[in-house]
Amino acid sequence: MAGMLKQLEKLVQDRVKSGRYTSASEVIREALRLLEAHDRALDQGLTRLQSDVQEGLGQLKVAKWRPGLRCPGEFAAARAPALAGSLISP
Repeated sequence: MAGMLKQLEKLVQDRVKSGRYTSASEVIREALRLLEAHDRALDQGLTRLQSDVQEGLGQLKVAKWRPGLRCPGEFAAARAPALAGSLISP
């Protein structure tokens, strides 16, 4: 844990030294703002994926889908691996 904190401290100091930021708190504020934006994008992606899956399942229930016809659930399934990868990547 201490090693990680040192690494993060160095990262913040390097950003300030680069001149792009004027203080460590400015670096932290920007990092947290970006983290929030990233989390919102993930939440929106998950919501869209869940909606697509539910729509696809609904089409299956009312027999609007037939083999060879792409439905929203198939699009959702095609996006699922990429979305899952973004959830577990640093």
